[in-house]
Amino acid sequence: MEEFKDELASLRQDVDQLQSDVSDLSDRVSALEESGKGVQVTGWLDFRIGMVGEELNLDNEFDNVSAKVGLAGNITDNLSAAITLRTRDSYPGPGSGVPYVNEWTLGGFEPAGAPLGWQPDRTDGYSAGQVWLDEAYVTIDVGSWSQWTLGRQRVKMGQFGLTTDSSRQALQGIRARFPNIGGTGINAEAFVGNADQVGNGYSFYNPWVGSSDGYSAGRLSYDAPNWGLGFNALFSGVCFPDPTSTQVHDETALSVDAWGRAWGRNLALEFAWMESPTISSRVLGVSGTPQAWVATADLLRTPRFAVTALYADCKPGYDVYYSALNPYYEVVERNVLSPMPSTSWLPFERWTRNTPVLFMHRVYGGKASWNWGSLDLSFCYYNLQVNLASGGRTPAPWDDVYAVQVVKPVSETVDVSVTYAHESASDASNPNADLVQAQAIVSF
Repeated sequence: MEEFKDELASLRQDVDQLQSDVSDLSDRVSALEESGKGVQVTGWLDFRIGMVGEELNLDNEFDNVSAKVGLAGNITDNLSAAITLRTRDSYPGPGSGVPYVNEWTLGGFEPAGAPLGWQPDRTDGYSAGQVWLDEAYVTIDVGSWSQWTLGRQRVKMGQFGLTTDSSRQALQGIRARFPNIGGTGINAEAFVGNADQVGNGYSFYNPWVGSSDGYSAGRLSYDAPNWGLGFNALFSGVCFPDPTSTQVHDETALSVDAWGRAWGRNLALEFAWMESPTISSRVLGVSGTPQAWVATADLLRTPRFAVTALYADCKPGYDVYYSALNPYYEVVERNVLSPMPSTSWLPFERWTRNTPVLFMHRVYGGKASWNWGSLDLSFCYYNLQVNLASGGRTPAPWDDVYAVQVVKPVSETVDVSVTYAHESASDASNPNADLVQAQAIVSF
């Protein structure tokens, strides 16, 4: 052993150094875990500038800034919270985003007894330049079996949100999630709270029906490794007075959805139907059960290139106030001092930044996207037809729409892009509409 004395001493020093390094690493991990419980600033800034309208010239120039900023973080190991503020410098557009049929929607149809100067509901209840409380909620994790979120929050259920999607304006209430119940792959969730029309703010009282207006929805689903099924129910949505009688109706709707993955390609679909009357079903005299369905399928998908087809069909009479038919979007058009759109063509962000699930429309088309070096390119095209209450279809006033976009990621948090979009009129009496836009999005 004497002859190995020096080597053993050196080895002991190495072991001591290793133990010190491990201890130091443990301290760093503990520090990182502790810092994860702190508050972080979150949000984004979205700036757009360009030209839009019947002619692309400086008379139709626009710019639009929207921003979101908030605080989020862990309070304890199983308790977290978030609060966000939001603003934009444009007025909200028609609730459905389809100006030429918006008058038949809930919020677009003038109710009996409406005050002088009544205006249809917009996308949300906020004006240009206003700063509002967007979301404020607390989330509680109860082990691995449930999660509870309380406060003002956005809620979506189903593959496309045909029965429940509050992107237009957050809802206030309690949401409970129960993932992978008993290791079976079965999931359940429910939301109970308030959901009045956006113009009435966050009040349970609905002035059009003279009573409180609660909201409840739920979902039950099963997820396997490469496929899944779900059932969604809107038990109680937004109440509204019947336009042809003295009755009061409460939105109820059901849907089933499915998703799958095979050979590297994705498929998703959702089929929904109304269980209650709607403004359009009563005014337009729709009989039977109004239905809607959406499907998307990858025709081709590689690491750098993808082509996805879309088909959406919403029959007259299918209209859920907080759903994919009424999403959040912003109006980018020539700057005017008015909250009302000065044109009747589709707001471009209604179909370029949302899945084009349109009230009373059948839509088919798709999107191709590919990565070319440091650029992300995309092209989308959709054909629009209006579903008639009497049956059949007719071309929409602007029936062929398409957009081309080139995005350049400048950093992990900054993207700049250029977009050209076009809406082609189906009748010579309507002019075409075009959009050219430069955009910068900064996330933090």
